[in-house]
Amino acid sequence: VRAQPVALVLAGIWPIVLGWKFIGYWMLGSGRHDHAYRLSIVAAGIVGVALAATVGGAAGPIGLAWTAVGVELVVVVVATLAMGASALRRARTA
Repeated sequence: VRAQPVALVLAGIWPIVLGWKFIGYWMLGSGRHDHAYRLSIVAAGIVGVALAATVGGAAGPIGLAWTAVGVELVVVVVATLAMGASALRRARTA
């Protein structure tokens, strides 16, 4: 297996992970979005294990690399949606 294609796919994960670290620490530091952060981590864990055990694992190293990129995107999307839902809920009760 050549490492170059896998490395190219995984290079796409760096901007996501580095940007997400700042957003994630802000979410945890604010105290208002702890549930959104936890939900995103749990959702990504479930999706990641399911994909790695099926589609990603069957496709070999390149499939697992794409699984890693996809799971990071799941973290960001789920956390963003959960924060938006929380903001809507607060706005309705205010």
